[in-house]
Amino acid sequence: MKKKLILLGVFAALMLTNTAFAATSSATIGVNDTYATGSIVQMNGTIAVSGKNNAVSTERLWVELYKDDSTFWSYDTRIDGALLPVNSTASYKSSVSSYNYYVWLDPDGPNHTGCSGNGSAVN
Repeated sequence: MKKKLILLGVFAALMLTNTAFAATSSATIGVNDTYATGSIVQMNGTIAVSGKNNAVSTERLWVELYKDDSTFWSYDTRIDGALLPVNSTASYKSSVSSYNYYVWLDPDGPNHTGCSGNGSAVN
């Protein structure tokens, strides 16, 4: 009986630990960076994406959610994004199927720099 209670306690603790931590992909971009990418994380359901483009920035900043297609011969799939003016924040939600996703920060324009900011995708 005592072993069953201990096993039940361990199981309950594992379940609480598993639900207490959200899957998060986050990134920070500096003024000399052309992009910044967050870690690839398995997510499912609603993903809340948020970002900030700091006042020291000189360019607009894309805060985007990407699906990792796990192939080296093709581009990953863009799910959604928001273009942030200098000194602004934005947030949006996307509904996704179970797969690997990450946040991507990108100054507006090809190979542009000039943005200081951050972004995250939380499931």
